[in-house]
Amino acid sequence: MSKRTISEKQRLANIANARKSTGPKTIFGKSISRRNAVKDGLSGEGVCLPQVVEGEIAAEIAIVAKKLKPNDPFEDRLVERMALASVRLNRIQAQREQDLQKRQREAVPFWDQGRADDVERLLGALDVDPAAAVRELTRFTEGCDALWDLWDHLKTEIEDNDIWTEERLNHALRLIGEPELPGPGANERAVRLAWMGLVLSPGPNVQALATLTGSDPLDVVEDMENMIAQANESIIPFIDNEMANLRIKGDHLWDTLDAPDRASAADRALIDFGPNGERLRRLEADANRTFDRSLATLLTVRREARLARDFTPIPKAEDTPAYRRPAQNEPISPVQEPEHFEEQRVASLGSGSTNPVQGVSYGSDSTPTQTEAIVEPIPPMNFPPRPAGWISLGGL
Repeated sequence: MSKRTISEKQRLANIANARKSTGPKTIFGKSISRRNAVKDGLSGEGVCLPQVVEGEIAAEIAIVAKKLKPNDPFEDRLVERMALASVRLNRIQAQREQDLQKRQREAVPFWDQGRADDVERLLGALDVDPAAAVRELTRFTEGCDALWDLWDHLKTEIEDNDIWTEERLNHALRLIGEPELPGPGANERAVRLAWMGLVLSPGPNVQALATLTGSDPLDVVEDMENMIAQANESIIPFIDNEMANLRIKGDHLWDTLDAPDRASAADRALIDFGPNGERLRRLEADANRTFDRSLATLLTVRREARLARDFTPIPKAEDTPAYRRPAQNEPISPVQEPEHFEEQRVASLGSGSTNPVQGVSYGSDSTPTQTEAIVEPIPPMNFPPRPAGWISLGGL
């Protein structure tokens, strides 16, 4: 695809127009334009905030600083982050309370509107799938009331005009969940309604009546006047019975299910499961995490500063010579003995004392002599006599 060519005059005009739309140029104008995308100030780094939020943050900084008393610019920054997170938590809670009041105020109207939408949708489905539509309508009070209104309208038309058209008959059959004329073995209620509608229709369809009742067409023709009279007497009571059943079922559903469900609509609105509620929960978690981390960092910094201030170095111990194993050929220095130890040893040897070792004694010349060892005899061992048939394993 070729590019669209423009004239030189148009190009210069585009350049001139582009120079005119460069946005704000002053600092004040830029500070205003950067707030165009700010909604509530509950997210972001807190650089661009609504003026109302900035005032709340300033007041919160004063409260937090009075409690924690920051000592340096780093602690001031942590206090500011805690103040921003605290303001966001307060505004999130206020937003949640406003949303809760709105949801509770609109809970019952939304419930009613939801039921009205269901009724409209199911009434539109009567022409497509009457059985399913009637089944769903009779499961709640508003559906029963809608069917009751349709039967009442049909009753009024019959009372004003006794003639049943094919369209009216099909409409009546759809009100009981039948899409078309039933066969001989169909539901008794549907067969009865179809029979009355065929009899009261102009120019009764004899063949359809004969098929429906399973009788001979000639018999149907002969008994036509009697059938018309019976149909005129039965059609209104039939409709009244349908309406009464719908009223009873609707009242029962209202007392047992629908009224309690409608009354509890405000209670179900206590928790917002929608996108807005999920967003507020996410923002609340972020604000709580920011506040907790900032406070933990501040306490850690102060604890480390206190430990560094109170630290007392341990004095260095004097160097003591470590034990060194002597070399293989290095002579071992003799053990220094007390001065009187030699005199005691010579005195003991001169007196002929006996060495603790048995059988060795020292004379006056300090020469050991062998003495006779005293050996005690070993007593004999008496074994019990051997039993008969005993064989010594050692003899094997």
